[in-house]
Amino acid sequence: MNPLVSFLIPTYNRSDLLQQAIESILSQTYKNIEIIVIDDASIDDTEDVVKKVFNNKVRYYKNTINKGVSYSRNFGLGHSTGEYIGLLDSDDILLKRDYVGNALKIMESNPELYVFTSDAYCIDLKGNKIFEKTFFETTIDHWNIRLSSGIKDFDYIFFHGVHSCGAIFKKDITKEISFLNGEYKIAWDEDFFLKVITYKPRSIYYYNEPMVGYRVHVDNISKNASTLYSEKIKCLQETLYKNKTIKKRLGYKANKRLSEQYICLIDAYLKEGNIVAVIGAIFKSLFLYPLILPRLFKHGVSFSYKKVLKG
Repeated sequence: MNPLVSFLIPTYNRSDLLQQAIESILSQTYKNIEIIVIDDASIDDTEDVVKKVFNNKVRYYKNTINKGVSYSRNFGLGHSTGEYIGLLDSDDILLKRDYVGNALKIMESNPELYVFTSDAYCIDLKGNKIFEKTFFETTIDHWNIRLSSGIKDFDYIFFHGVHSCGAIFKKDITKEISFLNGEYKIAWDEDFFLKVITYKPRSIYYYNEPMVGYRVHVDNISKNASTLYSEKIKCLQETLYKNKTIKKRLGYKANKRLSEQYICLIDAYLKEGNIVAVIGAIFKSLFLYPLILPRLFKHGVSFSYKKVLKG
């Protein structure tokens, strides 16, 4: 078996980083790959770079106006011919040359799987690691669990999530649950993975090694933390609203999860200096899970202390 993998790369004014992303895919030991670049109306030299540097190695499409990541990926999906779909942002890279091969080996041997994803290193513009710890070792969602490779169920994805950087999934799943919701500017991956795991409760495989590089820089779309966590909360709430039996089964744990996400949103609002929004988020967090109060207090003290240290 040698199934085709179609990598979808939406991009906007990132010609230099896009080149690195494409090269990381082309360097894979698994070769049956097509690369589809969806240029979201860039005004830099993106088109020249793709056509001159990569010639016939990449399929290139360009939006006439900027329409966002979700639209661009949905467009790319419609033009893909692979049995599997790979997701990579134009500023991220595949770190391991055997990443796609490993993913396909695991997924082909486990027919019930729909998604493969891994941990990541945060990298700078030169591709160097920013932290020794991985992305999941430092995020709030994973502080209290022991990370391990394996098939993850609905509860794991709902409470901890996975990352879309380099994720590979079976294209057929989009016939059942569609693909990306255009309402989400940043948390489209949270929404998609929650839909997948709701449809098939044990269908996502997480590989506990940093196989991909998640680029951290000033132009990251996910730098808008308040939008990110607002959308993540909306994703979780909509999942519970549409699945009453799941909400009943999770009970207070679902409220606790939402309340914790509000802490992240509070932190984002504090950094923006939006005090009115901070107060509103605090009340919502406490309403959902009153026992979160000590953690909220500790978080507020910690934030104030850091602010004092910065002068």
